[in-house]
Amino acid sequence: WREMMRDEMIRRLRPPPGPLLWDGEGAGEEELAPESWRQIERAHDTLQVGAVERRAGAHNNAARIASSPALTSLKLAYYRALAAAYGASGAAADVVVANGSWTAGHLRSLWRGAAGRVAVAFPPCDTAALRALPLERRAAPLLLLSVAQFRPEKDHALQLKAFAALLRRASASAGDTPPPRLLLVLAGAVRHEQDAARLAALAALATSLGLRHATADGRDVRELLGGGAEEAEEAEVVFAPNLRRPELLLLLGRAQVGLHTMWNEHFGIGVVELMAAGVPPVAHASGGPLLDIVKPRGEVGLLAATEREYTEALAQLTLAPRAAQRRA
Repeated sequence: WREMMRDEMIRRLRPPPGPLLWDGEGAGEEELAPESWRQIERAHDTLQVGAVERRAGAHNNAARIASSPALTSLKLAYYRALAAAYGASGAAADVVVANGSWTAGHLRSLWRGAAGRVAVAFPPCDTAALRALPLERRAAPLLLLSVAQFRPEKDHALQLKAFAALLRRASASAGDTPPPRLLLVLAGAVRHEQDAARLAALAALATSLGLRHATADGRDVRELLGGGAEEAEEAEVVFAPNLRRPELLLLLGRAQVGLHTMWNEHFGIGVVELMAAGVPPVAHASGGPLLDIVKPRGEVGLLAATEREYTEALAQLTLAPRAAQRRA
């Protein structure tokens, strides 16, 4: 599976003959049927406005607004006015290029006057170093890797909760034999004080979930992968902020499962890099990963949305009787 996934990812990244842009005709049409476009448009009509109308708290809908009918009404009026102005200005564009099918559907929904002029150009991804990584991976510990900036929309908390549930399942199913050692590494950029506070909150969440955790810099990561770094060696979760590219490539070359949890990511270049490195991803069933990268067929990765779905998908790739064959 790993070789097939890598070949498929390279095939998808290879530029098509002729212009790089496509407008929904020809090669792309069989991958994304008209009904899929309608589903995207319906979703975009209701995503932000619907969430606010339901008064659902989220990283982009603060609890103090969600809990207030008056503030919710004001925000809805703002959203609708902004959408009207945004659509009017976008409709005047002569050329529109989106970075994936999900973004294209968003633009077609809001920029109706320019809907027929929306083209798609997938972001470039340098796969040379990733393709050079070995496909054979060390069996223990079985490394699960997340690569994402420590921003609220990346939803690292969901990763920790699903991983904690996975460890409980592993312990319960092991019986008299020791469960396999699973290690989750969360690598990503910490840009400022708010990100640092978010990372500290994730560490506190890991503690509350009963997860042993450590924080590792680039040197610690190298030692961890080489069998050193005693504190990290005992951890079940390792937070690895602000790694350099060489250390990140080391992790990609050791990982056996990738993890992505951002809802409605426009494309998902991190998922592409996991696949190009031969790491089967468990990605969020929305946005770019759903429409352009992993897709629902399960040939090059798995999709999930809820904590339970993530735990089940991770179990398929780590604990199931044929997990090793499936990862390979």
